[in-house]
Amino acid sequence: MTDLARTPQQIGNLVRRARKKRDLSQTQLADQAGVRQETISLIETGNPAARLETILAVLAGLDLEFRIVARRKAGPAESRKSSDGPPSSPCTAACAPQQPTCWPPHQGGKRCYSIPVRG
Repeated sequence: MTDLARTPQQIGNLVRRARKKRDLSQTQLADQAGVRQETISLIETGNPAARLETILAVLAGLDLEFRIVARRKAGPAESRKSSDGPPSSPCTAACAPQQPTCWPPHQGGKRCYSIPVRG
């Protein structure tokens, strides 16, 4: 299972979901990651000041990986605005139904952050 996140808030939501799926408290995850419980709380609430090194330690504590992949460029059929709902692109068909954080789907050739969840 792979989840995509493009904002600190989305990363925080993914971390919270993964932690709860593993029945861990914030304190237990903090102990595994070598950080304070308050740091876990800040990450889960989407604090943009969280250091990449800290996020990587938390992901490792959850047995997750951090990957960077290129976004797919939108074709003519996918040129609608994101407020119009998800276009029918290969990315949307592949991930949006299972991964609501993959919206808007890979537009503009920018990069997105992929956090695979092993379960």
